[in-house]
Amino acid sequence: MSALPHSSPEPTSIDEFLEMLATRLGALQKGGWLDIERAERWFVHWWRNGGAVDHPSPFGWGFDFDFTGQIGDGARPPVEEEVERLMDIEVGDYVESLRSEGGEDMVSLRQEKKAAREAKIKARMQRRANTTK
Repeated sequence: MSALPHSSPEPTSIDEFLEMLATRLGALQKGGWLDIERAERWFVHWWRNGGAVDHPSPFGWGFDFDFTGQIGDGARPPVEEEVERLMDIEVGDYVESLRSEGGEDMVSLRQEKKAAREAKIKARMQRRANTTK
C-alpha cells in the first residue's frame, strides 16, 4: 500500500500530508477528529519496513526537491557542492532551533505518558494507604 494514492494532490506541508494520510487510513479519534498521531506512527512503520522503496512517491520528495527553489536557475541540475552547503545550513538551523526550544530537556510523548501513568499509580497507592489507616 502506498502512503497516498497517486491521484491525490501534492501536499505542501507535513501537516497537510498527515491529514491526508489519516483520512486515507480512516484514523479517527473520539468525536470524529483525525488521529494524526496514529497516522504518524503508521507512516514511520511503513517507511522503516521499506514501503517507500516498494511504492515510490509520484512527488519529488527528497533533498533535491527541498533545495531546488534555493539553488537559483531551475533549468540547470543542482551542483553537488551547492546542495551539500544548503543541506549543512538546513541541518544547522534545525539543530539550533531544537537547542533554542530547550532540546536537551525535551521529553518524548512515550516518556510523558509513562510519567503520567507512574503519577497515577503513586496517587492510587497513597489513597489506598490512607484508607487502610
